[in-house]
Amino acid sequence: MKRISEIFENESIRLITFGKKRKDSQSQLTKLRIRPIIIKGNVTFQVESFKDNKAFHQNLNKEQLISYVTECLENDFLNMNLFTDQHDYTVFVNKDSSITLLKKAPTRNGELNMNHNSKKKYIIDSVDQPDFLVSLGIMDKKYQVIKNSYSKFRQINRFLEILDDDISMIESKPKVVDFCCGKGYLTLATWFYLNRIRKMDADIKGIDFKSDVIDFLNGFNYQRLSFYDMDINDYSFGDIDIAIGLHACDTATDLSIYHAVKNKAKLIMMVPCCQHELFSMIDNDLLQPLLKHGILKDKMTELLTNTLRGLALEAMGYEVKMIEFTTLEHTMKNVMIKAVYKGKKNLQSLEKYRELEAQFHVRCSVDKIFNIDNKNSN
Repeated sequence: MKRISEIFENESIRLITFGKKRKDSQSQLTKLRIRPIIIKGNVTFQVESFKDNKAFHQNLNKEQLISYVTECLENDFLNMNLFTDQHDYTVFVNKDSSITLLKKAPTRNGELNMNHNSKKKYIIDSVDQPDFLVSLGIMDKKYQVIKNSYSKFRQINRFLEILDDDISMIESKPKVVDFCCGKGYLTLATWFYLNRIRKMDADIKGIDFKSDVIDFLNGFNYQRLSFYDMDINDYSFGDIDIAIGLHACDTATDLSIYHAVKNKAKLIMMVPCCQHELFSMIDNDLLQPLLKHGILKDKMTELLTNTLRGLALEAMGYEVKMIEFTTLEHTMKNVMIKAVYKGKKNLQSLEKYRELEAQFHVRCSVDKIFNIDNKNSN
């Protein structure tokens, strides 16, 4: 850890984030960020940790920070992103506990706000001059968020926060596909984040049916960004690193998951929309008092559909999390299925999947992924 200590001593720290939790970690931490702040005229470091979606804070001096970061890498996390005024660093912990340190040119070189009570810093903000948000009517020409567009602005940044948590596992020049790009908000935001902020030279494709919207989006003329008026099932562009899909309606989410797994996606981020496929199938004697009410049956269908999707992805070698995407809606449209490829099929999850199918007398479209010969699996 000596090299990391030297960075802390010789460079000006702007932000530290951690990703990829150790399997043997005893900590309940799910997320960890560290930033410099000023308290009573002195620079200190605020640790923001998350447990069960609750945030906790503590402040450390530089000596305490070095010990804290060392302990986190030794016991809880396998990688760390360290941003300074001088460089960007990605730190990987190897199987033998040695450290691999990658250094790049700095990407966070704007004005640093160290006010203890500063407003929330978004991943994409006015300082980045995101021209696509102006074109989409979310910001004005001075890069200020338009009043009635704050919910969409927060949604975009929430998506990027979730993506940012696992971006260290993705190599440079990633291939990204948005299977239901709609009006392109997340597709463009992902392009801007990966190419303008992270400098990763990402190739990004958006797929949807609306030809007029696709024509509008292709008018952005960003390098390595293209949109296609096509059916999801016609996808033929090869392997994927990151697959995304926001509010893909009903079985479109299952089709997106299928093509993501088939094309070896390392990271899958799907936010389902209406989920009606199982509504006419679902049946369970024990739950008849619940299922006789249409509104409750609909909610049960949503829960069951996403549970089956999660188990199917686990069975195919992914680590799956169900994440609250936004708090703006009271339906399953605010739940993200996030899957990170780990490379080993989970037979226990497959058994649970089949048990649920049998218990509720359903057959979900995501079942199609079991026909994939995933050569990535061990």
